[in-house]
Amino acid sequence: MKSLTPRERIMIILLPAGILLMVYFFFFARPAVKELVEIKRQVTLAEKRAPSQAKQAATFSELRSLESMVNAKKGADSERSERGSSILAAWDDPDARAMSGSFIGELLADSGVILVEEAIAEEKDRKEFAEILAPIPSAELWRLRLAGNYNAMRRTLAVIGQTDLPIIPVGIEMEPMAPGNKSVHIWRLWICR
Repeated sequence: MKSLTPRERIMIILLPAGILLMVYFFFFARPAVKELVEIKRQVTLAEKRAPSQAKQAATFSELRSLESMVNAKKGADSERSERGSSILAAWDDPDARAMSGSFIGELLADSGVILVEEAIAEEKDRKEFAEILAPIPSAELWRLRLAGNYNAMRRTLAVIGQTDLPIIPVGIEMEPMAPGNKSVHIWRLWICR
């Protein structure tokens, strides 16, 4: 038997190790490399789809403006609900109800609208406006017959809508004009007070 040189011994040890490494990389490492390549491809696609910092900043500024709009609407809504609750509380206050009657008289005089007739509404009117009157059981429905032009009535209704007194206009009708009359209309206005 021939004795092996140190170089041949190293070759004999390294050759099977090299063959084992080649088998390992061929059967086991190649699928892992394929997975790694696929993951890199997905990351690249995700990076392309992800918004840039400029787009993110634009989105955040848009969200801030939307948030400020939402807060403003919430504030307006809370003001409206506070105003509504103060008006509902005023329905049970006899002084506020009395003030509402004098307020309407002064408002009509200031607007140039003439009060022709004032009466508590009939039962058929209460049935017609029952849905509106339901949340305010203590309210009385009044029917006012008024004379005035369109602009004066529009101003009158606008002022009634802005008051905190217990007055809510629930319906309005305009009667046909009399022959020869070009500006003054007869109106029927139903109000809760």
